[in-house]
Amino acid sequence: MKKVIYSSLLVFFGFLITLHSQVPNAGFENWTTGEPDSWLSNNSTGLFTTITQSNSSHTGSSALKGEVVFVSGFGNFTPLVVSDDGSSTSGGFAVTQKYNSLKGFYKLNTSANDKVLIILAMYVGETGVGAGVIMLNAAASYTQFAFPIGYDQGFTDTPDRCGIAIQITDASGSGTNVSLGSEMYIDDLELSMDVVSDVEDQTQPLTFQLEQNYPNPFNPSTRIKYQIAENDFVSLKVYDVLGNEVATLVNEEQTMGNYSATFNASSLSSGTYFYKLQTGSFVETKKMVLMK
Repeated sequence: MKKVIYSSLLVFFGFLITLHSQVPNAGFENWTTGEPDSWLSNNSTGLFTTITQSNSSHTGSSALKGEVVFVSGFGNFTPLVVSDDGSSTSGGFAVTQKYNSLKGFYKLNTSANDKVLIILAMYVGETGVGAGVIMLNAAASYTQFAFPIGYDQGFTDTPDRCGIAIQITDASGSGTNVSLGSEMYIDDLELSMDVVSDVEDQTQPLTFQLEQNYPNPFNPSTRIKYQIAENDFVSLKVYDVLGNEVATLVNEEQTMGNYSATFNASSLSSGTYFYKLQTGSFVETKKMVLMK
């Protein structure tokens, strides 16, 4: 991970920043009038909504969804949510331990190279004493992340509150060139005493996975997402019910990561088709329905 510049992170939380030892509403189960309890979003009533409740959760019944939207006069507008349990005039939430890391689960769907940016700051009173940051790549399914919290040199006390901000940003981290339709899902945040290593500005999937196409049934196009856990040759092909190959969507070497492919069946007849992902020893087949 790029070295954290504490001063700029702490300034970021200066306008935000109880008696919780963990992240309040960490699973985003509780919402009031369209807003996640203990969090502040950049939703603007009657103008735009970037943050909503989603039933596509890692655990429990809901998660936080953030989506880039177009706002007239401003262009593409990124979703932003910051922690605020409402018990402190300075925002954030109270902590009673010197935590070492922040963990959680996320998904990110993007047609470009947008990222999920998570920034954390620790305070004693109004003084920033520690921070952490991570930028996360696209992930088709829920993927765990963890990043360390670094404290000022010589700080041996216990912080009394924490602020967390989560948003979609562009590859540069500036957030000024986000892509319309990019969407993130966040769930199960946790402050932890675990010591985690410094990480690069990404997380990689740990397993092979082939997702169900969406939409399904479809006409005439559908999207197929998959992830691979190691660099290898990847084949993604479509077959009819008789086993005849009707399309080759992927047939190349790929590096570990998350991918998607679009299948256009405009020249095919309605019916049931199968798509098969093969890479190394991993093979999986799923069914989809073309309905014209």
